[in-house]
Amino acid sequence: MLRMILAVWLGLTSSLPAQTNGTVGILAERPTSGRAIETKQGWMVPYTQVIPGCDAAFEMVPIPAGEIELKIVGSNKRVTVAVEPLWVGKYEVTWAEYQQYMDECKNFRKIAKPNLLADATFVTAPTALYSPNEVYEFSPTKEHPACAMTQFAARQYTKWLSLQLKERYRLPTAAEWMYACSAGDLLQTINAKELAKFAVCESDQAGANTVGTRKANAWGLHDMLGNMSEWVIDGQGDGSKIRSPGKQSVFDAIEWTSTRYGHRALGGNWRSRFDECSVHAKEVCSIDWWELDPMLPISPWWMAGGPWVTIGFRIVRPLNQGTAEEWTRYWEPDTGELASDVDESIRGGRGIIGRPLVSPRLKKPIEMKNDTKR
Repeated sequence: MLRMILAVWLGLTSSLPAQTNGTVGILAERPTSGRAIETKQGWMVPYTQVIPGCDAAFEMVPIPAGEIELKIVGSNKRVTVAVEPLWVGKYEVTWAEYQQYMDECKNFRKIAKPNLLADATFVTAPTALYSPNEVYEFSPTKEHPACAMTQFAARQYTKWLSLQLKERYRLPTAAEWMYACSAGDLLQTINAKELAKFAVCESDQAGANTVGTRKANAWGLHDMLGNMSEWVIDGQGDGSKIRSPGKQSVFDAIEWTSTRYGHRALGGNWRSRFDECSVHAKEVCSIDWWELDPMLPISPWWMAGGPWVTIGFRIVRPLNQGTAEEWTRYWEPDTGELASDVDESIRGGRGIIGRPLVSPRLKKPIEMKNDTKR
């Protein structure tokens, strides 16, 4: 099975969703109102997209190109990362959005599995949520952020969404996330009184808030700090594979993990103290985050313990799509160990592989006339 997965990765070049040359969220002329970013391809504007097969929708906000200087984890080196224009989810992904992907497990069981060696347009769908009563106690409604999924499940959701919409979505890299969170200024500081206007942390309630209850940052993004810590692509690497000195692309600056663990979640969450909610705040997953899973291999879909009810994610869509090889790494298992675990779990009936079907209910994206209010 692992060889089959690798073969699919290698065949991804010809099977990726078609690029649209930026037509979604791009206008030929600057709009008369609202946020707009000028690029060579036109004006990037906010847009709202309905997810096929359900009434859930998500909003994307354009972010300008720029640079960010980061300290490489585990070393004294620093690297300047060139961030290209991209759209970032205005809010964290909600249960309303994530539920459709969760439902694919039962949908896939109704149809024949695709020939994986000939078709790369497949996703792996998760089994039912661990301890749903407990998870929903802390994030109870469709408008609350989805949580408790592993970083791999979050990445597979972005692939599923991309296949549905024929637009490439993924998790942000650490550099992109920090750049968007800080609105390009990593040196900014916010005192606790001001932070409370932007972040759900030191919460006086047992759980997260619905998305968007706090003020947006300077670029129109809500809950970047607090509410849920957010998965990024990067792991806790040692920086040894990053080429230096000089500027790095977003992809080259990623610190890939070498194990099925070690991925980062950034920004702090509803349980964090105010001094633990910042653009530099991070948590690094370990085996302890799955320690309550009674089965082996431990689930590639859900965390059963640790900070499971405080981890969620948001999505990004880069203007410049990059290569098929890059998207393979953004979406698929990033280590052989994880790929083997996914394979074994699916063979044991915990998860299933299938091809998502695009619903006729798909609606066109719409331009947001005003991104200052939800």
